[in-house]
Amino acid sequence: MVQRRFIAGSEWIYYKIYSGPKIIEQILICDLIPAVNSLRRKGLVDSFFFIRYMDPNYHIRLRLHCQSKDCGIIMDKMRKKLEKYVRDLTITTIQLDTYAREVERYGGDNIVFFERMFYYDSCLVSNCLKRLECLDTQRHDISLKFIDTLLDSRGLTLDDKIIFSDRNRKAYFQEIYQSNDSIRNMLNAKYRNVRKEVFDCLNKERQQTWWDKEISKYTKNVSSLGSFISTINGNELTSVIHMHVNRMYRMQQRRIEMLLYWYLYKYYVSQKAISHKSD
Repeated sequence: MVQRRFIAGSEWIYYKIYSGPKIIEQILICDLIPAVNSLRRKGLVDSFFFIRYMDPNYHIRLRLHCQSKDCGIIMDKMRKKLEKYVRDLTITTIQLDTYAREVERYGGDNIVFFERMFYYDSCLVSNCLKRLECLDTQRHDISLKFIDTLLDSRGLTLDDKIIFSDRNRKAYFQEIYQSNDSIRNMLNAKYRNVRKEVFDCLNKERQQTWWDKEISKYTKNVSSLGSFISTINGNELTSVIHMHVNRMYRMQQRRIEMLLYWYLYKYYVSQKAISHKSD
């Protein structure tokens, strides 16, 4: 049976690092991830992943996987990396906590495979954020392409993609806007304004961008998990996408996730209409 809980000093080290959304993202990308990658190259850490969270204060949750014998070395190196930010109050609080795996949400024993996917996605997002200007439009392009590529990797057909994106956009739309008709019209108008950009982003025949290459690395890494990707159910797939959006965006991730599904649904329906015309 898979282990559910890990205290500090075991094979998972779990940090909660509190600061403002913009500042903590800069610290994450410029200092924390490079420090973790250095530990990884030295064989002290073999994977990691992060998420953004509010409880109610904004923070990054960073989890490092290692051998328990190396915890002291890792924690000392992380302390040296972070203490300057605590001294000048850029970081308000750092907590070590118990990592409780979401075993039921992620398929029981399969949680170890999802943790690898979270690691690969954390690498993808951090590599992209290093190169991005902090514009939501650029993040949208990457996340739209990521979701579409993930659905391809899972083997979804165009009809499957329409059903999947429609179900999720409707669920978020009901949750956030109570299916308000005026908001629906606004979202449809918003899509019409960016339709060309969405088509360009998801066009598989266009010239590759640097983020396409990053997403290809992610896909290759996930494929190394063997047939696991083909066993992921719809709820688990939604959770993987939800965690990606959480990592990619600083704030209002649920609204953004709804918007991404809205764009994808509209795009997929258009693709189906185009395919019918060509038949």
